[in-house]
Amino acid sequence: LPIIPGPYDAFLVARPSIIPDAGLGLSTLGRDFEEGDVMCYYYGHIHNFHSAQSVSDKSYLMVVGGDVLVDAGPLPEVKARYINDPLNELFVNIRFEPEPRRFRAAVVAARRIESGEELFGAYGDAYWSQHPTPGRTRSE
Repeated sequence: LPIIPGPYDAFLVARPSIIPDAGLGLSTLGRDFEEGDVMCYYYGHIHNFHSAQSVSDKSYLMVVGGDVLVDAGPLPEVKARYINDPLNELFVNIRFEPEPRRFRAAVVAARRIESGEELFGAYGDAYWSQHPTPGRTRSE
């Protein structure tokens, strides 16, 4: 699978998330982004719903359209895999825009994002129905 560099990968860095116990998050570094900027791409090994059943860690699977899923789990070079869901829509600053014909989703700034900010995107109810978060709800 070829690496699909995003237009601003050099300005994105994985570092400890500000969300407690979330591991790494993806932050901007040295550049501000404007609403609508495509920052990077979420991509990975390509699956359909049948082949995705064989993936042991499904936490990095993303549906990009129809029966097309991508798994960024085994690919630490995919910067978008470090974006966390803050479980509070007030903190969401990016959106995932599926590009099924390209087997990826674009990570797009949902508002102005300043250098140093961590990126947060909503994973959606389908994700959270498969990955419960004990002690947390979407309203927290």
